[in-house]
Amino acid sequence: MNSSEAPLIYEVNLAVDLDIADAYALWLEPHIKEMLGFDGFISAQWYERNAQDEGLSLLQRHWTIHYGLQSRHYYERYINEHAPRMREDGLSKFAGKFQATRRILLSFKKLRR
Repeated sequence: MNSSEAPLIYEVNLAVDLDIADAYALWLEPHIKEMLGFDGFISAQWYERNAQDEGLSLLQRHWTIHYGLQSRHYYERYINEHAPRMREDGLSKFAGKFQATRRILLSFKKLRR
């Protein structure tokens, strides 16, 4: 299987100001569910990160979302067809109160016990 056909993780890292964190979390859950409705999105896992462990701001909540996608094709399709609207939705509601970074993770090797 070549890398364009391989499953991948689309990772979104969020740093959300404490004063809007509860409202952001209420917005984020249906946002994630909407993402799961796009072709090729097969799973999502929402992680809480410990700011102190990572040397991050204690004035923010830190979350990471891992979206499992069937292949890079579906990621590219999302970027071209849906990403601008999905990103603008959060920016219009919470502008200046959060930061988001994104990356793609491709499986390199799976090890078993």
